[in-house]
Amino acid sequence: MTPLITTQMTEVDRIAEHLRDAMARHRLTPGTVLREKELAMLYGCSRTVIQQVLIHLEELALVTRAAHRSAQVRTTTEEELDDVFTIWSTLDREALALLSGTLTPVNRQVLKDLLDTERRAHYQGHDMIRTQCSREFHEMLARRCPNRPLGDALMRVLVHVSALVVLFRTHGPASCYMEEDHQLLLEALIVDDADRVYQLGRDHIEGIRAQLSSRQPAPIDDVPTALRPLMSRL
Repeated sequence: MTPLITTQMTEVDRIAEHLRDAMARHRLTPGTVLREKELAMLYGCSRTVIQQVLIHLEELALVTRAAHRSAQVRTTTEEELDDVFTIWSTLDREALALLSGTLTPVNRQVLKDLLDTERRAHYQGHDMIRTQCSREFHEMLARRCPNRPLGDALMRVLVHVSALVVLFRTHGPASCYMEEDHQLLLEALIVDDADRVYQLGRDHIEGIRAQLSSRQPAPIDDVPTALRPLMSRL
C-alpha cells in the first residue's frame, strides 16, 4: 500500500498546520484575534516564529494582518463566497476545456496516485491529508493548463477557495468530499469528453459551494483555552 503523504515539517510549518486544523474544526472561528504573545507562550516558541506562522497563514488567505494590529482569522460574506466561486467556475471551465485530452501518461499516473491517497486519507480519518490532496489535485490541473496566464490566474483563485473551504464549511472537517467527483473528472479529461468535463467540473464546484456558509459562531475570546484540547495533535 502506498503510504500517506509525509513531509519534513519545520516548527513554523507544524504550528501553521495546527492552527489551520483548529480553524477547520471551528475551534478558531472567523474574526478571532490571534495575539503573538499568547500564541508564543502556548506553543513554547519565540514571537518571531509566530510572526512567520501568521505571515504564512496570510499567504494562504486564512488570516488577515494590518499594521499595528493583531492578526485575525479571515471573515467573509455570502457575496464574497459567491464571487470567488463564480470566478473559480469561469476560469476552471476554460482551463479544463484546454486541458482535456492533453494529459501525458505520467500526468495521469501522478493524478491517479494522488486520488488514491485522497480516498484512503478520507476513510482513515486523516482530514488534513485529504484536503491537501484535494487542493493538490486542482492545483496540478491548473499548472498543466496549456494557457499559462489562465493557469496562473486559476492558481491564485484556488488559494482563496482552499481557505474558504477550511473556514466556512458547515458540516465539519469530513465535508466537501464527494468521493467520485475527482475520479470521474480525471477519466473524462483522459478520454477528451469535453461535454462531460464541463458538466462534472461545474457540478463539483456547485457542490462545494453548497456546503459553505458565512454564518459562523462568534469570534473566540480565549484562544489558548480553545486550542489546548488540540495540543496532542501538534
